Parts: sequence; structure tokens; C-alpha cells
Amino acid sequence: MKFLIILFLSTVLVASTAFAEQIFMVCDARDTEGDSETLQVESGRTYSAKLFIDTREDLIRFSYDDSFGDEKVYDHTITFQSNDYISGIKEFNFGGVITFHYDVKYRLFSTAYVGSVGNTLTFGRCF
Repeated sequence: MKFLIILFLSTVLVASTAFAEQIFMVCDARDTEGDSETLQVESGRTYSAKLFIDTREDLIRFSYDDSFGDEKVYDHTITFQSNDYISGIKEFNFGGVITFHYDVKYRLFSTAYVGSVGNTLTFGRCF
């Protein structure tokens, strides 16, 4: 029931404007990891995630529970916004970055982590 309420509210928010200043969505996501040295690719798990976008604060927040049940939260700074797309970046102190891209019309997203601790592509759709 809680999922249906969230789904309804996110649909109303999206339908009410071209893009609201704040929006919350539930998403399906999947990871794919790659090794730069061996060029090996591993497909990860499919999971539920939450996406919160606040254009007033230039914030994209992507969160999910990892395979151990711990919540992971990543805040990205919005670097580009149009009626069709929103992009952002999160920088880490150790030199890695996560880029985030969201397609407003189709509610699709993708993230790419690149850095010294591996490479991960995450993609999905939101409701």
C-alpha cells in the first residue's frame, strides 16, 4: 500500500508541471561492474532505489540498500538541467567521481562511477 501511495504522489508531481522543483520517485536499478585491467564485465543485482531531485538546491540524491542491508546515499550536485534532462556529479576525496543522468520524459537514469576502486555503471527506470 505504501508503494502505491508513493507511486501515486510521484505521478501527480510529475504530471503537474514540466518538472517540479522537488520530486521523489521509486526506481528499479541494476549494476554492471567492470575491471579496467582485464576488461571483464560482471552484471550485478537488480534492486529498488529512491531518487530525490531538488532543483532549488541543485541536488540529486540517489539511495538504496546494499546487499548487506545498509542504506547507501549519494548526493550529486546538478551540473546541467533542461526540460528533458538533468545531470549531476558527486566527487570523492580519493579522486573518484559518480556522474548521474536523468531523462525527465521517460524517467530513465544512469550513473557511472569511475575511479581507482573499480568502475560501475548503474541504470534503471523510475515510477
